[in-house]
Amino acid sequence: MYSEAQARKKVLDFVNSSGHNPNEDEFVISDIRLSENKDYWITSANSKAYIEQGDSSRCYVGASAYMLNTETGEIEIVGNAQSPETYLKDKYDIKLANGNKYILVCSHNPKDKKAIINIHQVFNCPLKHAMHLVRDKTTWFTGIKRHLEEAKLLLETKDIMTEIQLTDTINDIPVIQNDIIWWEAMQKIIQENLNA
Repeated sequence: MYSEAQARKKVLDFVNSSGHNPNEDEFVISDIRLSENKDYWITSANSKAYIEQGDSSRCYVGASAYMLNTETGEIEIVGNAQSPETYLKDKYDIKLANGNKYILVCSHNPKDKKAIINIHQVFNCPLKHAMHLVRDKTTWFTGIKRHLEEAKLLLETKDIMTEIQLTDTINDIPVIQNDIIWWEAMQKIIQENLNA
């Protein structure tokens, strides 16, 4: 296992290499911590001028963290649009799926009339479409597990029950791709899928 000192040296060598640092500003590490599973050193680095002297004109953006695998020493860069924790969660979820895909499935009983009426009202769709969503077209979305978890929580606020499952095939299933799931977008995807 790479020690903290070894991780610091390897990450500094990486960020100060000419291929990664075309302006040749010297980089220093501002933070380093071990991931919860102890499989990555999560490292933040930026220019010495920014970290030590506060020169914001020399602040580099683009990388949220440099992740050093504690066993292999491989370095992965996390973009600044994502936190190291969400990056690792997505990575662990993909590994757990073992080549399968995550799907969000309606979990209401097909004979639950109250649920069908609720879906009819919530999605503003004909009753026959609501029945179709509960009885036949029960797989509503696919995507990253974290996104499906957000969608599941949002649907629960409307008393619509779903569950996340794994499958090996995902034909014609809408993909949730956004980190921020909002109701109008989800409603639109459902309605478009019903009309497809």
